[in-house]
Amino acid sequence: RSQASSLKELELFAERVKLFLSSAITGLKERIISEDEKIARYIQTYSEMRERFVARQLGCGRLDSQALGSLKVLMRSQTRLRLNNFIIEENIARSLFSKALTDNVALETEGQSLNSTARGVPKFLHWFEWEKRDLHLFDVVNYSHRVLKLAIYFKIPPFSRSIVIPDGRVFLLGGEDSEAGARREVYCLNLQAANTESTLIPRAPMPGRRFDFSVCFLAGFIYAICGKGPGSEVLDTCDRYDVLRDSWTPLAKANRKRYAASSVAAAEVEKIYLFGGRSSLNNQMAEDIEEYSISTNSWRIIQLKNPADFVPVEVCCAVQVQPSKIIIFGGSDSSVHDCATTYLFSFPDFAVERVGSLKKAHVFVSAPFVHGSQVFAVGNEYYVKNRNIHRFNIDTHEWDLIY
Repeated sequence: RSQASSLKELELFAERVKLFLSSAITGLKERIISEDEKIARYIQTYSEMRERFVARQLGCGRLDSQALGSLKVLMRSQTRLRLNNFIIEENIARSLFSKALTDNVALETEGQSLNSTARGVPKFLHWFEWEKRDLHLFDVVNYSHRVLKLAIYFKIPPFSRSIVIPDGRVFLLGGEDSEAGARREVYCLNLQAANTESTLIPRAPMPGRRFDFSVCFLAGFIYAICGKGPGSEVLDTCDRYDVLRDSWTPLAKANRKRYAASSVAAAEVEKIYLFGGRSSLNNQMAEDIEEYSISTNSWRIIQLKNPADFVPVEVCCAVQVQPSKIIIFGGSDSSVHDCATTYLFSFPDFAVERVGSLKKAHVFVSAPFVHGSQVFAVGNEYYVKNRNIHRFNIDTHEWDLIY
């Protein structure tokens, strides 16, 4: 009887173990299914948010109220997601989501994106190496840098200017050659084909030779403003390049001759603002800020509300960051001292205020790059080729050095 009793107890114990294991396995399955469903809901929410992008000009998009609601749901979770013993860390998931999001979201003003390139186009801050055949490309999404060796017969002219337009084409204009002097040639390279193409394609040359000028882009046109001419004379002439038709048109002259200035186009008012540079008057700093009206083809000098708060410099950089807001940063003052100051210029009230300073004082020759809520710009010390890449947070007005 003792043996039979022991076997009975063992059988009952085995049954309890079986029930316990069955319950544990069922509970584990339910938790896994729950996590699967949670992740599936996040994926569905993300997909719905992507679908709610509204197509805009040049392929850029904006979020409607429903998509913003989905975004809040995605960003609200503070828990880790577990799926089949694999843990997806929050910071990794959010980092990947942030990259996907910023490639599809653009700051807009009057329906036009402030991003430098359109959705789906490579996000490269670029700069040409003067007196070499190198084009530097810094990916502002992945923070990677590479040098494209250009298959060209000439070296990049000093004091040339370049700009990238929304479709990803970069244009190289003018400059000064040690033998030929001021140049008028224009070249183009499509950054979307940069992995297979390294040749600069000639385009229609500028009407006149110029170097150390200012350049900006708006609505299919590149504007070349002031600078120096063949005899190093300071210019007030301005020309406009039609990207589609590959042709140039002379524009009204600026009120003040200047070179090494900075210009920026504001889409919502169809105006161009010209800052700083040196004038033709004993090489002094150009103090006047000028405004060009695209609709009337005319320039006028504007009066700042608080002129004492603004110190003009040469070789600074200017870029629109918000509706009716432009930042002006860096440059070199009248004593050839590099500056770290950043101004926030408002139009049409024409007021300036100082915001966060650069981490390192630099001049800026190459065009900046706007992506999402950040501005990227490559700067260097005056007369020195050592460079750094600066990053400006449009929301906090803070600068970082990232490269």
